[in-house]
Amino acid sequence: MENDFAVLEDSTGKKAGTVMIQYRIHENGRLLYIFHNSPDRARFRLNIRHLSGGLYRYGEDMESLFRFSPDRSFELPAYGAALFELPDSPLNEKDYPEQILPDPDLDFLVHPVWDYVPDIPGIAAAVGDWDVSAGNEYYPNVHYNLIREIAGSERPHPKRIGSKPIFDCAPERRTFYPVRVVYESSFNLPEVSGSWQLLFEHDTFQGKAELFLNGEKLSAAERCRVYDSWNMAVDLSGKLRAGKNTLQAVFPSAEEFDGITSMVYIRKR
Repeated sequence: MENDFAVLEDSTGKKAGTVMIQYRIHENGRLLYIFHNSPDRARFRLNIRHLSGGLYRYGEDMESLFRFSPDRSFELPAYGAALFELPDSPLNEKDYPEQILPDPDLDFLVHPVWDYVPDIPGIAAAVGDWDVSAGNEYYPNVHYNLIREIAGSERPHPKRIGSKPIFDCAPERRTFYPVRVVYESSFNLPEVSGSWQLLFEHDTFQGKAELFLNGEKLSAAERCRVYDSWNMAVDLSGKLRAGKNTLQAVFPSAEEFDGITSMVYIRKR
């Protein structure tokens, strides 16, 4: 089935390396779906065998169908897609109109961020930005993330399966893990009397992390219900300072899928 067609780069004639393809046979012919998995627009050409009924392309509404010349190139914008119909018998359709499609706004896809601060009493600070040290490398003022998204990924899966999916934005690098990683952030409090806690979600810290406040190692987190039944909390009573405080999450031997995945809150109880 895969030998029935090829998607080529229009400029070089080589097999396109940025496309993902779905190919389906139905009772009246075949469907070919092509997704351009790249932030850059590009032109392609189809090389298809056995076109008994011709080649047709769906419009951008995915409802209108148009005749499409098999030797005609087509352009796809960043992360654009095209759907082709290969019927067993010719269809009476108009020629496909050339369209220049705009590139989408990709920032929300390439840099997904969810900064949730729960609407509960007592939250005095929310920590989401960190200075990160990974071995001898330093990454200042980065938003919470897995270390692979910050320092890079050494996993070979993109080469095995083809193009990386849009949600995998980690840069590739050679062997790096395991590595000692330190996330450090500071926050200020005007006063620290009373009872306090470090509050986060059960999956905020991925991997084996040790937490430090102002250089003092904190006790293990305990499950509690504050705004969610899977909240975790560490008692900070008597450990905070009026003014600047420094929080560290230390991963002594981090793998690339270790790191911080959400906000951390300092809350007065």
